[in-house]
Amino acid sequence: ISYNDADRASVFYLVQKLKQYDLSVWMDVEKLVAGDLISDKIDIGLKSASSIIICISKSGISNWQNTEIGAALENHNTSKSGFKIIPVLMPSGDDRLIPDSIRQFVYIDFRSSFEDIIQWDRLLSALKGEEIASNIVNNSTF
Repeated sequence: ISYNDADRASVFYLVQKLKQYDLSVWMDVEKLVAGDLISDKIDIGLKSASSIIICISKSGISNWQNTEIGAALENHNTSKSGFKIIPVLMPSGDDRLIPDSIRQFVYIDFRSSFEDIIQWDRLLSALKGEEIASNIVNNSTF
């Protein structure tokens, strides 16, 4: 998961919710230890991932996120396994802040609330490589 450090609290919420669905999430504060070379660890994390979530809020995209987006695009372009780049507009997000480099990817829109079940279904379906439920309002997973 790629995020601006200013959004850490809301990103923690997102990560905890993803973990409730038995998804493995690579988050820097959980995976990096003192002395690690950050860029190497991020590269390893991206190469072992099936997708990356790029969190976008009113805080904008940080320098580290730009680095992660560049690595994610490279991984996407060279991956034979369908590596996904998933922009996620956070509750304070603005679609005008989506970087041009990832604007071509369909985004998840939590601007109204993290409790939007339609957006959760779309995100979980993308992460699990499944089709979106035909009747998401009655989907019992929420």
